[in-house]
Amino acid sequence: MLQLTQLSVRLAGQTVLHGLDLASGPQGSITCLLGPNGCGKSTLLRTLAGQLAYAGSIRHASQPDWQHHHGTLPAKVAWLPQDCGSNSRLSAVEVVLLGKLQTLGWRVPESLQQQARQQLAQLGLSAVAQQPLCQLSGGQRQMVFLAQALMREPSILLLDEPISALDLQHQQQVLALIEQQTRQRNMLTIMVLHDLNAARRYSQHCWLLQQGRVLAAGATAEVMTPALLSQLYHTPISSITADDGFALFYHGRHAQPA
Repeated sequence: MLQLTQLSVRLAGQTVLHGLDLASGPQGSITCLLGPNGCGKSTLLRTLAGQLAYAGSIRHASQPDWQHHHGTLPAKVAWLPQDCGSNSRLSAVEVVLLGKLQTLGWRVPESLQQQARQQLAQLGLSAVAQQPLCQLSGGQRQMVFLAQALMREPSILLLDEPISALDLQHQQQVLALIEQQTRQRNMLTIMVLHDLNAARRYSQHCWLLQQGRVLAAGATAEVMTPALLSQLYHTPISSITADDGFALFYHGRHAQPA
């Protein structure tokens, strides 16, 4: 479990995160971070990724010295930012191998190359493994960087809108893979999403962030309610129960979605 206590962050002289007290779900689970644009979601992930200075404390068994990683990514943490645009001419498989940068030598063993190819295959990218990253679509690049993050074999995986550049089919494929890998590797995944229905289906724990403060946090089924979501986004949100038992959220209080 990741424990944040009175976590505050200031940027350009303004407080962006205000004394957050949050606990994630356990290892092997996904915690989803929801909130309107500008509420501090990406700032919180950047802080957890060691990119921003903060007051308060961050605690996790895999990273006892979190406070000392300002400007560097903690060893057991992998981070996929929202914008991974790159004009690199490295091939997709070479980009994935950079996830092992700290242990790579002049010669890359075949076992690591095979592991990188397998990561790409799981995302349906075998056909582009040797293509330069700069020639891939935005969605393909996003998935290549996800494969790179998984190559780090992290204890904590931080994902900032990992499906934003993907079509519907690949959104489902990537989220299912993230869920599977989180369980199999016993990772803790913390993920920012704007798709409420994807968040409800694929997360077990949820943080609702509003203007840099915690509105609610807890088990997804308990936190993602129409009342709290309407308060979070300042717009009416209703839900119906889908055939598989999950809540299906939609905008409005009276008419059901077409």
